[in-house]
Amino acid sequence: MSFDIGPWTCFGAVLLQKLTHIINNHQEIIQLLNGFLVQISQ
Repeated sequence: MSFDIGPWTCFGAVLLQKLTHIINNHQEIIQLLNGFLVQISQ
């Protein structure tokens, strides 16, 4: 089974980059929310 490098490969790579970016931003957002909730609860 040969892996054909074509449009789908580029699409997958772009999708992976976007997912990684979203996950990284998601972690930052969670940290911000946690800090915000801690301030509220005090």
